[in-house]
Amino acid sequence: FHKMVLRKIGKTYYLAIRLPDGRRIRKRASRNKAAARKIHDELLEDTDRSRFGLTPRDYSPTDLKDKFLSELQPRVSTLVFRDYETLLNMALEHIRDTPLVNVRHKFNEYLNLRKTQGKSPRTLNRTIGIVRRVLAYGAQNRIISFNPLADMPLFRDQPRPRRALTPEEIRQLLEVSGRWRTVWLAFITTGLRKSELVRLCW
Repeated sequence: FHKMVLRKIGKTYYLAIRLPDGRRIRKRASRNKAAARKIHDELLEDTDRSRFGLTPRDYSPTDLKDKFLSELQPRVSTLVFRDYETLLNMALEHIRDTPLVNVRHKFNEYLNLRKTQGKSPRTLNRTIGIVRRVLAYGAQNRIISFNPLADMPLFRDQPRPRRALTPEEIRQLLEVSGRWRTVWLAFITTGLRKSELVRLCW
């Protein structure tokens, strides 16, 4: 907002707010002057913090992640949900207690650390994608003032050459697969994805 003042109307205190576009709104605060003043001061402080890219005093990356995941869970499979949850837990642990203006730098440190641990560009890009979605969710719902990763570029993923098993390799695999021979045979001959294969019922 552009300006905010505390006014008493009758026995109740209200916040008279003027928005940047010139509109004026009025919000009931409290009948108690001290409580109304506290609400007024806290809103001003949060506004000042957002101007500097700082999160509200009661903002928690964990709370933001939990709200995002609670909305996401009904829309994805259990395997995808657990994958996202694991990626977020690891990334947000690294950037927690970091002001928004510094999140991008801190997140880059985390990505570089994961890269030195041997993580592929594809895994790093998945991490960027899901963390960016969480921060976008926070910005859209006005939990945070902006998304610091909105324009973060992805890693170049060099495609690995694929090679099909030779008939001899397939024969050797089936010979040693024991009780899993039917599973391997279905995998080789149907083109099922791994996630689809593990969900088959026999």
